[in-house]
Amino acid sequence: MAESVVTFFLDKLSELLAFEVGLVLGVEKELRSLQNELQWIRSFLKDADGKSKGNERVRIWVNQIRDVAYDAEDIVDTFILQRERRRGRLDDGVLGFLRRCTRPSTTQLGIRHQFGKKIEDIKIRIGEISANKSKYGIEKIEGGEAASSSSSEGRPQKRMGISCIADEMDVVGIEDDVNSLVHRLIKGAQRRTVVSIVGMGGLGKTTLAKKVYNTSEVKGHFDCQAWITVSQEYSMRMLLLNVLRSVALPEEDIEKAQKMDVEELGKRVRENLKERRYLIIVDDIWNRDAWDAFEPVFPNGVEGSRVMLTTRNKDVALYADARSVPYELKFLPECKCWELFCNKASHENVAKRSSNGQVRTCRIHDLLRELSISEAKEGKFFDIYPHDNPISPIVARRLIVYHDKIIPNRFLSLGHLHSFLSFTSDVDLHKNQYTAFLGGFKLIRVLDLEGAHIAYIPNEIGELIHLRYLGLRRVGLAEVPSTIGNLFNLQTLDIRENSCKRLPKKFWKNQFLRHLNMGKCVTLHFKLLHQDPIDVPKHAQLGHLRNLETLTGIRAGSWIGDSLTKFSNLRKLGIGRVSNIHGPELVNSLAKLDHLHSLWLEGEEIPKLTFSHHHHLYKMYLLGSLKTLPVLQEFPANLTKLHLGFCKLEQDPFATLERLPKLQSLRLLPDAYSGRGMRCSSRGFPQLEVLEIRKLNQLEHWTVEEGAMPNLKSLSLNECSMLKMLPEGLRRITTLQNLKLLRMPLNFTQRVYEYDGLDWYKIEHIPSITIKWIDEAWDAFELAFPNGMEGSRVMLTTHNKDVAVYADARSVPHELKFLPESKDICGGLPLAIVVLGGMLSCKEKVLSEWQKVSKSATWQLQEGQNRISGILALSYNDLPYYLKSCFVYCGVFPEDFEIPSWKLTKLWIAEGFVQQRGAERLEEVADDYLKELIHRSMIQVAKRSSKGRVKTCHIHDLLRDLAIAEAKEGKFFDIYAHNDSTISPIVARRHVVYDENIMLIGWSLGSRGRMPSTHTQRDRRSHSFEVSWIEEYRNSDTSNLPISNLTNLQTLDIRETQCKSLPNEFLNKKFLRHLCIGKCVFLVSKIIHENPIDLPKQVELGRLRNLETLTGIIAHSWIWESLEKLTNLRKLGIGRVSSDHRMGLASSLAKLDSLNFLCLEGKSIPTFRLTHHQHLSTMFLLGGLEKLPKLFLEGSELKQDPMAVLMELPKLQILGLLQGAYFGKVMHCLLPGFPKLEKLVIQLNKLEDWEVDIGAPRNLRSLSLIECAEMKTLPEGMAYMTNLRELKLLGIPPIITDNMYEAYCGREWIKTEHIPSVTMRANADQYGDP
Repeated sequence: MAESVVTFFLDKLSELLAFEVGLVLGVEKELRSLQNELQWIRSFLKDADGKSKGNERVRIWVNQIRDVAYDAEDIVDTFILQRERRRGRLDDGVLGFLRRCTRPSTTQLGIRHQFGKKIEDIKIRIGEISANKSKYGIEKIEGGEAASSSSSEGRPQKRMGISCIADEMDVVGIEDDVNSLVHRLIKGAQRRTVVSIVGMGGLGKTTLAKKVYNTSEVKGHFDCQAWITVSQEYSMRMLLLNVLRSVALPEEDIEKAQKMDVEELGKRVRENLKERRYLIIVDDIWNRDAWDAFEPVFPNGVEGSRVMLTTRNKDVALYADARSVPYELKFLPECKCWELFCNKASHENVAKRSSNGQVRTCRIHDLLRELSISEAKEGKFFDIYPHDNPISPIVARRLIVYHDKIIPNRFLSLGHLHSFLSFTSDVDLHKNQYTAFLGGFKLIRVLDLEGAHIAYIPNEIGELIHLRYLGLRRVGLAEVPSTIGNLFNLQTLDIRENSCKRLPKKFWKNQFLRHLNMGKCVTLHFKLLHQDPIDVPKHAQLGHLRNLETLTGIRAGSWIGDSLTKFSNLRKLGIGRVSNIHGPELVNSLAKLDHLHSLWLEGEEIPKLTFSHHHHLYKMYLLGSLKTLPVLQEFPANLTKLHLGFCKLEQDPFATLERLPKLQSLRLLPDAYSGRGMRCSSRGFPQLEVLEIRKLNQLEHWTVEEGAMPNLKSLSLNECSMLKMLPEGLRRITTLQNLKLLRMPLNFTQRVYEYDGLDWYKIEHIPSITIKWIDEAWDAFELAFPNGMEGSRVMLTTHNKDVAVYADARSVPHELKFLPESKDICGGLPLAIVVLGGMLSCKEKVLSEWQKVSKSATWQLQEGQNRISGILALSYNDLPYYLKSCFVYCGVFPEDFEIPSWKLTKLWIAEGFVQQRGAERLEEVADDYLKELIHRSMIQVAKRSSKGRVKTCHIHDLLRDLAIAEAKEGKFFDIYAHNDSTISPIVARRHVVYDENIMLIGWSLGSRGRMPSTHTQRDRRSHSFEVSWIEEYRNSDTSNLPISNLTNLQTLDIRETQCKSLPNEFLNKKFLRHLCIGKCVFLVSKIIHENPIDLPKQVELGRLRNLETLTGIIAHSWIWESLEKLTNLRKLGIGRVSSDHRMGLASSLAKLDSLNFLCLEGKSIPTFRLTHHQHLSTMFLLGGLEKLPKLFLEGSELKQDPMAVLMELPKLQILGLLQGAYFGKVMHCLLPGFPKLEKLVIQLNKLEDWEVDIGAPRNLRSLSLIECAEMKTLPEGMAYMTNLRELKLLGIPPIITDNMYEAYCGREWIKTEHIPSVTMRANADQYGDP
């Protein structure tokens, strides 16, 4: 990027010295000297720029060059601004003349002297940077050709020979995926189903969804389709408007919808979808909040309606529809990768093209966008606001504002800014603040405030003399200040869709102006066509605008005869309010503008024109009385797009237009033709793809002969009130994909009803047919009528059957008859391949250029895992800096290991990867980090808790390989396995040892450290120390561990060891956050009561005010003395509890209102109230109980049925009745008990009979019956547990298990045949967390 910065600045210097002699008079010597210095520097940058990513010295050197080029550019721009002010070019009229006459010449000398001094300082800096190149050995660094090298030296060359344009849909290897998804959309459940495509960034989710979306089967199955792209930043309002446009809402209603707020728009979308079978594609959705925002808008609709999501986050997919299995994309096989690569290496990719093949819109994949943002931030190229750190200084040259208020105080001191682009309509600036706002942009070149609703521009805008691009479209502007005429460098001005009537006379003298977009003439909605073209002041001379290429929205006037012929470079012209008096001059002028590409004329009468010599003219919009069309020879030879409106043609226009050989798009807008019939002849319109006929109120019949319009793809008929039927010839046009019939008369639409309509056979082959009636009165009332209770009704009486059918198309109107006496009235990793192929497509097709790419690409097309790792590295490189270390850290865990999320986040915190964020706890920030990695598909969820939180996660083995490779490269960690045969020096900061099931993690060991003793004695920098997985300590005494000196320790985990106590000094650790000891948090019954750790006498546990986790500690006097001081506790586990601790526990626990986990174990558990503990979600009460509060019970020795109480707990999701919890023989589960229960574990060896009401518990998904030795049969109600997905029978009597086999039609089989997963084992020695 530094190379481009220097090159652009050198180009600017060359232009100044060549064309702006007056501006640089007296400083040419300084500028030429600076130019020479930078030219030498640039010669070294081509290679250095490419190597900067891999070499820190080169990176620093390149960044210094970039910064000095930026500073030099600012000095030159500031000098020009000062000189212009002193020359009085920014002053108008007599006052300006007087200032120029009285201004002393010494001021000019002072400016030149100051400028020369600053340029000399820049040259000194350049000299120091050049010297550093040799001083630090940068020029000795070897490397191949830089990946960023252009294919030719000097200026960019025009690409030649690109004649074939590849469509994005030309992809490979997804045919089976398309077929599977089409089947799920069409043949799935009748309810509104969410079908999700899930995969990591770049797998081709969007491409696959587009392929499915455009299949003829999908288009033919759904009544309407819409596509919205959400991404991370989105506007709910704009996306809802896009849905309304896509579901064939008339333009008048779209205009009304644009004035609605989000809530009203949502209701309108819902009402338009509820009576239709619809398909909505929600592309690139990132989180649950986004789905929560959109989900209410999508009604059930007609049976078979679908919503298709594409997302990186499988959790979002399951959250949207838990009953729909997400479709997970796989890597492409090698053969398909090569095929895709070959295709993309020869072609290019765009989003939309115009009718003449030019790029209309383009887009960038979100991963590539993240790469561009990363490069921009590294190179100070641009910054995005709001960003991660809202108080950090803005140092980039360009500032982008997204979906946030523009806060003036943040932007008042941005004198270095060269571009400001706003993508928000919420601008918090008062009228008197605009002066200060714009005053800070003295060097600005690009200012784009489109859609910002600012309504006022101050006179100070005239001081922004470096401005090249000024975007003020749709800002509510009523007047343009006269000082805009001072912007003599302005190249583009866009003031469309405002209310301003004219521009100042001085503005029309700008000789550099290239694009001027005004008025509303480019809007194709016919109601807007006549509005607000801009008037030209009298006597204004437009002939100065010789570089003008675009001129739209200008009112016809005398300037047509005076100046239009001088615009020899004009490509796009739009004139409004044309009349007869402009005819001769307009005809004469247009004849000389032979470079025109697009022409737009609107007015009372369009003069007859000839365009036979306009070979570049391919788009025409003629909106006004025309009477007769030009003859065929007078049309442009390459015309591809034609719109005619209000022409009042009397002769059939098709007779002439069908012979235009290259016409692709034709729209006949209101009153374009006043005749009764039209005919499309055989072989007519050979290239036509789009045809719209709107509001031709006299048209009665239309004939299409066989062979006409052989390439037609889209046909729209709108408000042709007299047209009786569709033409017969439509049934022979097999290319037709979309038919829209909007506001057509009732007798017409009845003929196209599916199957029984008289004209249905003409259109039954068309995949997508939209029929829409509109009645504004019903639309207004319908929103007030909800679905209500079952059986609610609305009764209409109306003269118009169209209204009745529109209100409810599935309800047949009741038509009253005359009395008897009357007459009867009867929708590998391809991204990396596309990136590489796209880069090669920009190179010359010569061997040397391809060899350069082959040498420098970080991901080469090699065999085996090296290729895959390089491809996956793209996703890694796009991670934010704060996630990269977190991701790489996941590589320390063994392959296919389920990583406990609590452990992972605590290790991240201990390592210092997690940064403080406001008042949030570090654990909360770490949880967000984990969620973001999951969202990006860099980590996958393995298990979730009952609350939906990530319980365990895992990393794909290929991604783990990537993490390990990055770790070794960066000396982040090293792994030593039992099969390592070599001994290498320890250089990494972290060390992981694998030996079968042993994993040992150590930090900063140095050259002598060995775990565990030397490490703990010699390194006080350790933040985390773990021995819970070291097999040698499972049966040993660790009480003598020398851990007292670990002053910064945050987490200590010594569970499942023989440790009996901790040293006094250890319990003074002020940074300690998590202390896990003993075994009380484990649910395996054999060890729950064993080995909690005792505290030393007279220890003050209250010093540990940062403690959040304290488990496995023996109840003692510290409960009264210290427990209530531990106000940050989230997780507490105490052993050996008795009734003696009742008062202390009750008093202390009442003050620990942040608790979310509580484990109490002992012979007698005291009772106490926890009603104010709103965060407490998990409790383990392990011991004798007089009363039953909640959740897990073991050894409670209850005599009464526990379900009688537990069933009343409204939010209970998991229940475990373990050994000794209940001594009764019978339990009853009644309706509507256990409303939220999802998982139930019963391990009661005295239970004989369990009775379950039909439908209870209604949300149960997992049931485990363990060692219920006396149980005789499964409950009959199990057959009605329709949500039950998993049944485990462990150690259950044969009288039950022998009757579980389908082949014998056992009675127990009948109760369980609907359950997808049934596990039976004769023994149950161990079982996991229930």
